[in-house]
Amino acid sequence: MIDNFLEKLREEEEYAPSSVNHYRTIFNSAFNYAIKWKKYDDNPVAVISQIPEREAGGRFAEVSALAALIGKCRDEEKGFSGPGVLQTEHRTDCGKTR
Repeated sequence: MIDNFLEKLREEEEYAPSSVNHYRTIFNSAFNYAIKWKKYDDNPVAVISQIPEREAGGRFAEVSALAALIGKCRDEEKGFSGPGVLQTEHRTDCGKTR
């Protein structure tokens, strides 16, 4: 039943393997708590393997990519005011636009 649900997430809903694994982990934890509280005898998720995920990489931008981004920001109509600060609108208290 759970394996069918996870397969549907992956195949029909086209969830990423990491997302399907996240759901599997949540179900696994829920059944472990149910066993701990003597509401369930065994964990049906324990026999379901996690889906292999691709290598995590490219999470950090290269200096050249950051330089290109800053250059594009400077070219934008609303401009670039400095490192880490993009101005989109003037704001007053509570984030409301003037």
